[in-house]
Amino acid sequence: MKFIYLSIAIGTLLFSAISSGFCFSIDSLKYPTEALEDSFLIVDEMPEFPGGIQAMYKFLSKNVEYPFIAKEKNITGKVLVKFIITSEGNVDRSYVITGVHESIDQAALDVINKMPKWKPGFQRGKPVSVWMTIPIKFILAEGEKLSSFDYYFKYGVNALSKEEWLSAKKYFTKCLNYRSTNPDAYNNRAIAYKQLGKIKKACKDWQKALKYGHPEAQNLLDEHCQEYIK
Repeated sequence: MKFIYLSIAIGTLLFSAISSGFCFSIDSLKYPTEALEDSFLIVDEMPEFPGGIQAMYKFLSKNVEYPFIAKEKNITGKVLVKFIITSEGNVDRSYVITGVHESIDQAALDVINKMPKWKPGFQRGKPVSVWMTIPIKFILAEGEKLSSFDYYFKYGVNALSKEEWLSAKKYFTKCLNYRSTNPDAYNNRAIAYKQLGKIKKACKDWQKALKYGHPEAQNLLDEHCQEYIK
Protein backbone atom coordinates (compact mmCIF):
# COMPACT_ATOMS: atom_id res chain seq x y z
CA MET A 1 0.00 0.00 0.00
CA LYS A 2 1.23 3.50 -0.80
CA PHE A 3 0.59 6.38 1.59
CA ILE A 4 0.53 9.91 0.17
CA TYR A 5 0.16 13.20 1.94
CA LEU A 6 0.44 16.84 0.97
CA SER A 7 1.28 19.73 3.23
CA ILE A 8 2.03 23.40 2.72
CA ALA A 9 4.56 25.13 4.92
CA ILE A 10 5.76 28.72 4.43
CA GLY A 11 4.55 28.74 0.86
CA THR A 12 6.45 25.59 -0.18
CA LEU A 13 4.68 22.49 -1.42
CA LEU A 14 5.99 19.37 0.27
CA PHE A 15 5.07 15.95 -1.07
CA SER A 16 5.98 12.53 0.24
CA ALA A 17 5.03 9.01 -0.72
CA ILE A 18 6.06 5.88 1.13
CA SER A 19 5.99 2.69 -0.91
CA SER A 20 7.79 -0.63 -0.92
CA GLY A 21 11.46 0.02 -0.44
CA PHE A 22 11.82 3.77 -0.31
CA CYS A 23 10.44 7.19 0.45
CA PHE A 24 10.19 9.61 -2.46
CA SER A 25 9.64 13.32 -2.08
CA ILE A 26 9.61 16.52 -4.07
CA ASP A 27 10.53 19.47 -1.89
CA SER A 28 9.36 22.17 -4.28
CA LEU A 29 9.12 23.37 -7.83
CA LYS A 30 11.86 25.81 -8.81
CA TYR A 31 12.98 27.61 -11.91
CA PRO A 32 16.49 27.92 -13.39
CA THR A 33 18.41 31.15 -13.37
CA GLU A 34 19.09 31.26 -17.10
CA ALA A 35 17.22 30.52 -20.32
CA LEU A 36 18.19 29.57 -23.83
CA GLU A 37 17.08 31.36 -26.97
CA ASP A 38 13.37 30.85 -27.75
CA SER A 39 12.66 29.59 -24.23
CA PHE A 40 11.41 31.25 -21.04
CA LEU A 41 11.79 30.98 -17.29
CA ILE A 42 8.55 32.68 -16.22
CA VAL A 43 5.57 33.29 -18.49
CA ASP A 44 2.03 34.61 -18.20
CA GLU A 45 0.67 31.06 -17.87
CA MET A 46 3.12 28.46 -16.63
CA PRO A 47 3.02 24.90 -18.03
CA GLU A 48 0.68 22.53 -16.21
CA PHE A 49 0.87 18.78 -15.79
CA PRO A 50 -2.41 17.08 -16.85
CA GLY A 51 -4.60 17.01 -13.77
CA GLY A 52 -2.50 19.54 -11.88
CA ILE A 53 0.39 19.41 -9.45
CA GLN A 54 -1.04 16.65 -7.25
CA ALA A 55 -1.50 14.44 -10.31
CA MET A 56 2.13 15.06 -11.20
CA TYR A 57 3.26 14.06 -7.72
CA LYS A 58 1.24 10.85 -7.94
CA PHE A 59 2.64 10.08 -11.39
CA LEU A 60 6.23 10.55 -10.26
CA SER A 61 5.88 8.51 -7.08
CA LYS A 62 4.18 5.68 -8.98
CA ASN A 63 6.71 5.55 -11.80
CA VAL A 64 10.05 6.34 -10.17
CA GLU A 65 12.27 3.29 -9.55
CA TYR A 66 14.86 3.11 -6.80
CA PRO A 67 17.87 1.33 -8.36
CA PHE A 68 18.97 -1.93 -6.74
CA ILE A 69 22.59 -0.85 -6.65
CA ALA A 70 21.65 2.31 -4.73
CA LYS A 71 19.56 0.30 -2.27
CA GLU A 72 22.35 -2.19 -1.73
CA LYS A 73 24.83 0.60 -1.04
CA ASN A 74 22.31 2.62 1.00
CA ILE A 75 22.68 5.62 -1.31
CA THR A 76 20.17 8.42 -0.73
CA GLY A 77 19.89 12.06 -1.68
CA LYS A 78 18.26 14.71 -3.84
CA VAL A 79 18.60 14.95 -7.61
CA LEU A 80 17.88 18.29 -9.30
CA VAL A 81 16.52 17.74 -12.82
CA LYS A 82 16.12 20.55 -15.34
CA PHE A 83 14.00 20.23 -18.48
CA ILE A 84 11.93 22.15 -21.00
CA ILE A 85 8.20 21.90 -21.54
CA THR A 86 8.00 22.72 -25.22
CA SER A 87 5.33 24.81 -26.89
CA GLU A 88 3.71 21.48 -27.84
CA GLY A 89 3.71 20.31 -24.21
CA ASN A 90 6.48 17.71 -24.50
CA VAL A 91 9.34 17.13 -22.06
CA ASP A 92 12.62 17.96 -23.78
CA ARG A 93 16.32 18.58 -23.04
CA SER A 94 16.22 17.04 -19.58
CA TYR A 95 19.46 16.78 -17.66
CA VAL A 96 20.74 16.59 -14.10
CA ILE A 97 21.93 19.83 -12.52
CA THR A 98 22.88 18.34 -9.16
CA GLY A 99 23.28 14.59 -8.84
CA VAL A 100 23.84 11.99 -6.14
CA HIS A 101 24.96 8.78 -7.85
CA GLU A 102 24.91 7.65 -11.46
CA SER A 103 22.13 5.11 -10.87
CA ILE A 104 19.88 7.49 -8.93
CA ASP A 105 20.52 10.36 -11.33
CA GLN A 106 19.43 8.12 -14.21
CA ALA A 107 16.32 7.01 -12.32
CA ALA A 108 15.33 10.65 -11.84
CA LEU A 109 15.87 11.43 -15.52
CA ASP A 110 13.93 8.33 -16.56
CA VAL A 111 10.82 9.25 -14.59
CA ILE A 112 10.90 12.86 -15.83
CA ASN A 113 11.18 11.64 -19.42
CA LYS A 114 8.21 9.30 -18.93
CA MET A 115 5.86 12.16 -18.13
CA PRO A 116 2.90 12.63 -20.49
CA LYS A 117 2.25 15.83 -22.42
CA TRP A 118 1.74 18.93 -20.34
CA LYS A 119 -0.45 21.90 -21.08
CA PRO A 120 2.21 24.26 -22.50
CA GLY A 121 3.05 27.64 -21.09
CA PHE A 122 1.67 30.77 -22.75
CA GLN A 123 3.24 34.17 -23.22
CA ARG A 124 1.05 36.94 -24.64
CA GLY A 125 -1.49 34.37 -25.76
CA LYS A 126 0.98 32.14 -27.63
CA PRO A 127 2.34 28.74 -26.53
CA VAL A 128 6.05 28.89 -25.72
CA SER A 129 8.82 26.65 -24.40
CA VAL A 130 9.47 27.03 -20.66
CA TRP A 131 12.30 25.72 -18.48
CA MET A 132 11.33 23.81 -15.34
CA THR A 133 13.42 22.34 -12.52
CA ILE A 134 12.24 19.65 -10.12
CA PRO A 135 14.24 18.29 -7.15
CA ILE A 136 13.52 14.60 -6.51
CA LYS A 137 14.60 13.15 -3.18
CA PHE A 138 15.38 9.44 -2.74
CA ILE A 139 15.20 8.09 0.82
CA LEU A 140 15.22 4.42 1.78
CA ALA A 141 12.40 3.49 4.14
CA GLU A 142 13.46 2.08 7.50
CA GLY A 143 14.37 -1.58 7.24
CA GLU A 144 14.09 -1.70 3.45
CA LYS A 145 17.75 -1.52 2.52
CA LEU A 146 18.67 -4.51 0.39
CA SER A 147 21.27 -6.83 1.89
CA SER A 148 24.18 -7.82 -0.31
CA PHE A 149 22.62 -11.26 -0.67
CA ASP A 150 19.27 -9.84 -1.80
CA TYR A 151 21.00 -7.54 -4.26
CA TYR A 152 22.92 -10.33 -5.98
CA PHE A 153 20.00 -12.74 -5.79
CA LYS A 154 17.68 -10.35 -7.64
CA TYR A 155 20.24 -9.79 -10.35
CA GLY A 156 20.83 -13.53 -10.57
CA VAL A 157 17.14 -14.26 -11.06
CA ASN A 158 17.00 -11.54 -13.70
CA ALA A 159 19.97 -13.10 -15.50
CA LEU A 160 18.28 -16.53 -15.44
CA SER A 161 15.12 -15.07 -16.94
CA LYS A 162 17.21 -13.62 -19.80
CA GLU A 163 19.11 -16.91 -20.22
CA GLU A 164 22.36 -15.15 -19.36
CA TRP A 165 23.78 -18.27 -17.76
CA LEU A 166 27.32 -17.10 -17.06
CA SER A 167 26.12 -13.90 -15.37
CA ALA A 168 23.58 -15.89 -13.36
CA LYS A 169 26.29 -18.29 -12.18
CA LYS A 170 28.46 -15.36 -11.06
CA TYR A 171 25.61 -13.65 -9.18
CA PHE A 172 24.56 -16.79 -7.31
CA THR A 173 28.19 -17.51 -6.44
CA LYS A 174 28.32 -14.06 -4.84
CA CYS A 175 25.07 -14.86 -3.01
CA LEU A 176 26.66 -17.94 -1.51
CA ASN A 177 29.59 -15.87 -0.27
CA TYR A 178 27.08 -14.16 2.03
CA ARG A 179 24.76 -17.10 2.82
CA SER A 180 26.56 -20.36 2.28
CA THR A 181 23.58 -22.51 3.28
CA ASN A 182 20.88 -20.93 1.11
CA PRO A 183 19.16 -23.71 -0.89
CA ASP A 184 17.64 -21.40 -3.51
CA ALA A 185 21.01 -19.93 -4.43
CA TYR A 186 22.47 -23.43 -4.85
CA ASN A 187 19.50 -24.55 -6.94
CA ASN A 188 19.64 -21.49 -9.20
CA ARG A 189 23.37 -21.77 -9.67
CA ALA A 190 22.90 -25.45 -10.55
CA ILE A 191 20.46 -24.44 -13.28
CA ALA A 192 23.03 -22.03 -14.68
CA TYR A 193 25.77 -24.67 -14.52
CA LYS A 194 23.58 -27.18 -16.35
CA GLN A 195 22.86 -24.71 -19.15
CA LEU A 196 26.58 -24.01 -19.40
CA GLY A 197 27.21 -27.74 -19.89
CA LYS A 198 28.84 -28.20 -16.47
CA ILE A 199 26.57 -30.97 -15.28
CA LYS A 200 28.91 -32.30 -12.54
CA LYS A 201 29.00 -28.86 -10.90
CA ALA A 202 25.22 -28.61 -11.28
CA CYS A 203 24.78 -31.94 -9.51
CA LYS A 204 27.05 -30.88 -6.65
CA ASP A 205 24.95 -27.75 -6.21
CA TRP A 206 21.71 -29.74 -6.25
CA GLN A 207 23.17 -32.00 -3.57
CA LYS A 208 23.86 -28.91 -1.47
CA ALA A 209 20.37 -27.60 -2.22
CA LEU A 210 18.93 -30.92 -1.02
CA LYS A 211 21.07 -30.82 2.12
CA TYR A 212 19.78 -27.37 3.00
CA GLY A 213 16.14 -28.13 2.29
CA HIS A 214 15.24 -27.23 -1.30
CA PRO A 215 11.94 -29.05 -2.06
CA GLU A 216 12.74 -29.85 -5.73
CA ALA A 217 16.39 -30.81 -5.35
CA GLN A 218 15.82 -34.57 -5.05
CA ASN A 219 13.71 -34.66 -8.22
CA LEU A 220 16.38 -32.72 -10.11
CA LEU A 221 19.10 -35.05 -8.86
CA ASP A 222 17.07 -38.08 -9.94
CA GLU A 223 16.45 -36.58 -13.36
CA HIS A 224 19.91 -35.28 -14.21
CA CYS A 225 22.52 -36.72 -11.90
CA GLN A 226 22.15 -40.47 -11.46
CA GLU A 227 25.44 -41.26 -13.22
CA TYR A 228 27.31 -38.67 -11.16
CA ILE A 229 26.03 -39.67 -7.72
CA LYS A 230 27.93 -42.39 -5.94
